[in-house]
Amino acid sequence: MISNQQLSDYRGIPASQGANHVVQIIGIDRSDPKHEKIILNDPAVDFGRGLMVPKEKFMTAWQASCCYAMITHYQAKLDSHVNY
Repeated sequence: MISNQQLSDYRGIPASQGANHVVQIIGIDRSDPKHEKIILNDPAVDFGRGLMVPKEKFMTAWQASCCYAMITHYQAKLDSHVNY
């Protein structure tokens, strides 16, 4: 890993895209504790499914949005009294 690489240097992230867009974190690769990677889906790019980004680079990019996060929860069974 080259410590000075920009996030846009990673496969699937165009240089013009920049920070502050939505991604879905689907896991963390801790197989090498000194070089953890965030596994994410980035629907804004062609090759964004299962993209692995070094944790440090992800954190730097995330801090651009003041670490904004939206957490959702899937409800398997919908309440019968709610109209959608």
